[in-house]
This record gives sequence, structure tokens and C-alpha cells, in this order.
Amino acid sequence: MSQRAVIVAAGRGRRLGPETSEIPKCMVRVAGRAILHRQLDALRAAGADDFVIVRGYLGTRIDAGAVRPRFVENPDWAENNILASLMYAEHELADGFLFSYSDIVFATEHARRVAEAPGAVALVIDRRWRDAYLGREQHPVSEAELARVEDTSDGPRVTRVGKRLVAAEEAAGEFIGLARFSPAGAAALGAVWKDALAGGLDAPFGAAATLRNAYLSDALNALIARDDTYVMVDAVQGRVAQYRYAMRMGWQAIRDRQPWWIFEKLRDEMPRFWEADSLALVHIKRGAYGPVAPPVAVAVAVLVLVPYVAVLALFAVGVTRLTRARAPLLLVGFLAYYNLIHIVTHGFARYRLPVMPVVFLVAAVGALAWRDRGLAFLSVRSRALAAAVALLLAVVLLPSFRLNLENPAFGLTDTGGPPSEEAPSP
Repeated sequence: MSQRAVIVAAGRGRRLGPETSEIPKCMVRVAGRAILHRQLDALRAAGADDFVIVRGYLGTRIDAGAVRPRFVENPDWAENNILASLMYAEHELADGFLFSYSDIVFATEHARRVAEAPGAVALVIDRRWRDAYLGREQHPVSEAELARVEDTSDGPRVTRVGKRLVAAEEAAGEFIGLARFSPAGAAALGAVWKDALAGGLDAPFGAAATLRNAYLSDALNALIARDDTYVMVDAVQGRVAQYRYAMRMGWQAIRDRQPWWIFEKLRDEMPRFWEADSLALVHIKRGAYGPVAPPVAVAVAVLVLVPYVAVLALFAVGVTRLTRARAPLLLVGFLAYYNLIHIVTHGFARYRLPVMPVVFLVAAVGALAWRDRGLAFLSVRSRALAAAVALLLAVVLLPSFRLNLENPAFGLTDTGGPPSEEAPSP
């Protein structure tokens, strides 16, 4: 029986620095051989004879050697993460598959054992993971996909896995990025993806701020919790009781992520809530309007983003001119409260629309001060406040500007590079 292996090789691998400036990370050599070639050898020895590679960054430079894989393109590789990248190959998954990240090196024995493992989904967990982090700087422990494992009558069972989801002291090991999905496991993964996709790629999923940025571990946790969670909720009779149960579970999840939870939420949600973007630019980047010349895309970005940035700049000035009267305090309080709600839950650009009138009003105060040359009479304290607000806004806007600059739709950076003459044709 044929055994399929799917390797996700779309990302750039920025931590590898100059090593991936001209080749994708799967082609980086380890002890004289490309990582991909080592993976293919191990997977073939484990029985894989049908290979699918999801490619993106410098994808045409992937050379699989003697193996002739089918390539699946991920055109949005700069905007999405491993799970979304894998699901570009959704049509290849139904019969079950071996899965591998493209930047890991593993022994043939590891591939063979996971290929033969029972169950719908099997993961390779490195129980000696701590040794790999000694003296390591570019990939700290906080980036490890640690796994919590319980011993059951059917063998070890992973109960939670992912970055910053399992404390190091309770981790049994680290998920290395090698797994097997049986046909039933693949079907369950597809169902999780379909349910999540119904909310849109920009909706939160698992521990990720958005579905497009989710890791495979987010889907694995959804698979782990899917049956148990529904059984527990359904066992609670009555909508009010179910709501209270869900609230308790939510608070428990928050407590489990302390003390860094609020800082993680600030980091993840604030840039999404105030991002410099618009649906027009999103559709251009996704190709919804068809081919758009990069100069036209840049012109649209300037037309859309410059007024927004100008309003926020005036807002920073206007904050310093507000009085302590009741009306301004209520408006600013509402703005802060609404912003906090979406930090705690989920930040998305469209969600800020209800508070934009407040931003416009404060910006108008700043514009009047600018027109009347009132800025020259600002106190040192007011100038410091304006600078602090402007700096905070700049930090929040920076991620979205970086993503726009790196998006190939605008043609401002060379993210793909010229195709290699030696690259195999898809």
C-alpha cells in the first residue's frame, strides 16, 4: 500500500539569516547534505513512496534529488503559517499521510516508528529536548513546542502541545515536527480546519491570534479537545449552566498562562487591532482583483494608509490638549475600555470601527492646535505625553507596515528571487 509523505517547506526561516538568502531552508546543508535530502531518505526507508512538498519562499529552488515529488504552491507564504500552508495540500491528505516540517533532521528509526504507530494521529516527542537548548540563542525554550503527555492503558497520550502552552517543568518532551495522520486522523484534521475556516482566516484559532498564523499544534490541540470538550459541555444541562461552565474553563485557561498572558495578548492583539491595512489592500494581496501592477498596489496603499497615519499622529497631539472635563474623560475612558476588551479577546482591524469617531474627535482637537499654532505653547509634560503616545502607536503599527513591505504584491522587496535553472518543474 502506498504511503504518502507531506513536507511543508513554504516559510523562509529567518533565524537562519544569510543561510536562506538564496535558497529555501529545506535546502540548507547539514554535515554536507541538504536537510530535505536527509528527510527524503529517512521517509523512504520508513515506507514512504509518494511525496508532496508545499513550497513558497524560493520554491523553484527546491531540488528533491532522485525523488520526484508533487509540488503544491503556497502563494501567501509570507502571510500565513504552518497549518494554513499544510491545508493548501488538503486534497492530498484524505488517505492519511506522514507529516514533516522542512527544517528538521531526524533518524530513519524515528520515521519508521511514527509510520508504524497506532492511533489516528501519532507525534514524535523528543524526551531529551532540554539537551538541544543548551547554549542555544536563536531558538529559545519559549519557542519550543513542548508537549504534556499522560500514560494510559493504550500507551502515552499527548494532552497538550505548543509554544508557551506547556510549562517546561511539566513537559514530557518537545514535538519535533514529525507526525503521522491515519485516514481517520486526516479526516478529523480536515473537519477542524473546515470549522475554523468558517470564521475566516483572520479569526483567532487556538493560541494563535488568527487562523492564518496558526501552527499545526493549534489544530492538534483542537483535535485533542474536540471530543472531550463537547462531551463535558453537553453534559451540563441548560444554556446558563453551559455558559457558566465555559466561563470557568476560560478563566482556568487564563490562569494556566500566567504571569505572561496579558503581555502576550498585548503583543498579539494590539498590532492586529490598530494595524495599517484595509480590505482593499487585503484583496490586492490575496489576488481577489486579479493581477495588480506593483506601482498601482503601492499607490493604493499610500492613498489608504497615509490619511490613517496622519489621523493617528494628530490623535497623539490631541490627547495632550484634552481637558479634564467629564465629556473628554468619558470618551477617552470608552476608547481605553473598548481597546482593553479586544486585547483580552481578539483584535482585528474592523473591530475598531466603533471607536474611530473618538479617535477622529481627538485628532480634530490636535488639528485645531496645529492650525492655531498651539503646539508651540505645549509644556514639556505635554510634549513628553505626545511623544509617548506617538511612540506607542509607531510600535503597534510597525508589524503591519513590515508585512506590507515584504508582501510581493507591492514589489518593494525581493522575497522570491529568480528561479533556478536546476530546479525541477512542478
